[in-house]
Amino acid sequence: LETVPAVLAEDWGLTRIDCQRGLLRVGADEIEIDLLARGYTASGSEVVVLGEVKSRLTSKEVDDFLEKVRRVRPTFPGIDVRVLFFGFQANLDARERIKTSGSSMLFSTGRFLKVFAA
Repeated sequence: LETVPAVLAEDWGLTRIDCQRGLLRVGADEIEIDLLARGYTASGSEVVVLGEVKSRLTSKEVDDFLEKVRRVRPTFPGIDVRVLFFGFQANLDARERIKTSGSSMLFSTGRFLKVFAA
C-alpha cells in the first residue's frame, strides 16, 4: 500500500495525502475501511478515498464494499468521495462492476483499471 499515495498524487493530482486504515461510526455501527485516504486537489478541495484491499477481488466483494461506501458516504458531507479497490487481481465480473459503479482499481503493479476523472 506504500504505492497508493504516490499513485494518487501522480494520477489524480492529489497533494498532502494521508493514508491509513479507518474505522468509521455510522449510527451505532463501527465500519472498518481497509484504506482511508484524505488529500487535496490543486484548487484546495478535499478528497476522501475509501478503499478495499483484496488479493483476488470478486464481484461479491465489490458489491459488499460498495454497500459499505453507501453507508459511510453521509459522514463526509460536501466532500468528494472516491472509491478505490487495491489488489493483485480481479475477476472479469469484479472489473465490470468496478467500471459501472464509477470506482477505480489499482493493481499491485501500480496500473489502474480505470482512472477517476480528477
